[in-house]
Amino acid sequence: MEDREKTEELLIGEINDLRHRIAELEEAEVKPHFHKTHNEMIYVLKGLGQMLINGKWIDVKPGTFHFNPMNKVHATKNTDKEELVIFSI
Repeated sequence: MEDREKTEELLIGEINDLRHRIAELEEAEVKPHFHKTHNEMIYVLKGLGQMLINGKWIDVKPGTFHFNPMNKVHATKNTDKEELVIFSI
């Protein structure tokens, strides 16, 4: 995660190289990146933001689910004054 001073992260579990966590992004951004060893699933629990999907920024809100395949570049950012809370597997 980028901007760690503005991001809180709760690690729920870890199996091998996979981490399950809840992250709160307060005026923060997870910069574009990809995963070489696993897919990632993100579910928005609270707040408003955007996710970089297939090279385009897409608005996300509570209830938004995104599956990101291995080796696919993606990013997440908070676009609101309130925190953006996501569950990542």
